[in-house]
Amino acid sequence: MNCHNPLHCFLPPHMVDNIIENGSKEQIKNAVKTLTVSDQMRSARMAFPESVKNRRSHRDKSTG
Repeated sequence: MNCHNPLHCFLPPHMVDNIIENGSKEQIKNAVKTLTVSDQMRSARMAFPESVKNRRSHRDKSTG
C-alpha cells in the first residue's frame, strides 16, 4: 500500500537539533530516535565493503 504522508519526510539536521533544544518531551524523544536511526544507517553504509560497491558499479555500467 502506497500512502503519501507529508509527516514522513527528510528534515535537515539543524531542524532536528532545534526540536531537541526546544521541543516537547515527545518531540525530543522522537528527534533523538531519528538521530539514532540516521547514525545507524550511515554506519551501515560506511561498513559496506568497497569491493561490493565496485562490483555493483561495474555491473550497472555494463547493463545500462
